[in-house]
Amino acid sequence: MGLRERKAQQTRERIVEVALARFATQGYDRTTMEGIAAEAGVHPATLYRYFPSKDQIVLAEFATSIEKLAETFEDSSPDLRPEAALMQAIDAVLEPEDQEHREQRRQLRAIIDQSPPARARVWDLLAQQRRRLADEIGRRTGTEPTAPRIVLTARLAVLVAETAADLWRDGDGETPGREIARDLARLLADGSVLLPDAGADIDADVDAG
Repeated sequence: MGLRERKAQQTRERIVEVALARFATQGYDRTTMEGIAAEAGVHPATLYRYFPSKDQIVLAEFATSIEKLAETFEDSSPDLRPEAALMQAIDAVLEPEDQEHREQRRQLRAIIDQSPPARARVWDLLAQQRRRLADEIGRRTGTEPTAPRIVLTARLAVLVAETAADLWRDGDGETPGREIARDLARLLADGSVLLPDAGADIDADVDAG
């Protein structure tokens, strides 16, 4: 990374840091882009160039994190089994796992919950990454990315990463997110999770009950 790129990255990080602090103390709705720019020491035009809206500031960390899932899977060794490559990608999403990062995730979650546009954007980001992941899984396995098993595989991988992150964020912090993700994957693999029974006779089951 060159000097210009490092400076741009530092500016982005400063803007996000200032914005999150102001959201926490002033509330999301009362925080203005101009106020963020002033405290971050940048011109408003510079702020809008980096982040066109408050929602994009809030989601900067989330977007970077969730994008790691597809990126890491795409960059993994072709010699690695797809199942192992998916776990490797989930690991990447769940780093870092220090206490400061955990508190930031809690703060971000609270802010997103206050903003319907931000929540809608979260769903868009997750959908984009599921499609991107399905494309790559399909390519690796020689299967159409729209095939139901590929679509479901991509959705489950994103769900495991998302659920592990939520459990780590809201838990006591003692169990690493990556370990939680592996526990979730084991539950799926060993049949502990209740799945819809395609062979069930619903009427007979109701009568038996």
